[in-house]
Amino acid sequence: MDTFIDTSIIVPAIIETPDSEAIRGFIETSLNRLVVSPIIYQEALHVGTKILLRERCGIESVAAVRKFIRKNGYDCILDFIERLNILFMGFTIYADSTNTLLISQIAAKYHLLSGDALIIATCVENNIQSLASFDSDFKNIDGISLLFQ
Repeated sequence: MDTFIDTSIIVPAIIETPDSEAIRGFIETSLNRLVVSPIIYQEALHVGTKILLRERCGIESVAAVRKFIRKNGYDCILDFIERLNILFMGFTIYADSTNTLLISQIAAKYHLLSGDALIIATCVENNIQSLASFDSDFKNIDGISLLFQ
């Protein structure tokens, strides 16, 4: 059985939060195949970058993040990127859904943002019925069992 891992699980697996220990334990001991897709990598890199630039450099706005990255690159968060890449090597990576009709139908039916609808469409296409996420938007999705509610 596969379990899709959402960004809300990835980031605290790397950046310390009150949930980090439990999440790392789940990842290390899960009997299910843990699955991600490229959208999860993109989201995790984006969210982690924003968190760490705020913590380490006092950068708050998205515009300031863009300006900082253009000028300085990612040198100040290379440790995060390395840990993200190592974590992803332990997952099975499925392609994101390209079925735009399915994505839009899921978004409309469940009132999801586009990225979340893409995740559910990817799960549907790959017969994944288990989703590890702290995102309450995934509650009450037909055919999906939500872990870490």
